[in-house]
Amino acid sequence: MILQSQLVQIGKIGKPHGIDGEMTLILDDVAIDAELDVDGLRCVVLDIDGIYVPFFIDSYRPKSSESLLVMIDGVVNENEAKLLSGKKVYALKEDFDPEEYRDPDEGMYAADLIGFDVFSNDVYVGVVDDIEDSTENALFIIAGANDSGTVYVPIADEMIAEIDSENRKLYLDLPDGLLEL
Repeated sequence: MILQSQLVQIGKIGKPHGIDGEMTLILDDVAIDAELDVDGLRCVVLDIDGIYVPFFIDSYRPKSSESLLVMIDGVVNENEAKLLSGKKVYALKEDFDPEEYRDPDEGMYAADLIGFDVFSNDVYVGVVDDIEDSTENALFIIAGANDSGTVYVPIADEMIAEIDSENRKLYLDLPDGLLEL
């Protein structure tokens, strides 16, 4: 079974391109900055109903500096490609580790914190489950502790007290009442 901790998000599937199952892969900044080598990936992984499923790329070609047109094994028509539209695309960290390509002076991406345990005022809040970045104000999506639900926290430097990369812990300094919203 593939676990989220084994993955790094590299983009998402856009619209189908044509009728033969070709689709657009919109690359995330981490993949663009590291100049992702698609040939070096054994597979790409998509979240299908809560299960990480590997897919094999049959062929690809550049569409723009930020996207590729890809053919995935088993996806043979526009309707099958539509079913994957909007899905996040991951690579196995053993195939693509953006840390190898990152300038240490550049800092971290918010997506690097997915899977980190979150604490606020020494109280466990939950785990960074995802990043919502479809608007100008990006948010951490935190799966709450003890099934307390999902918490949305703005990604803002002034709210991040400490990042412990070695132990995968994120310490936040949150305003009173934010977790109750």
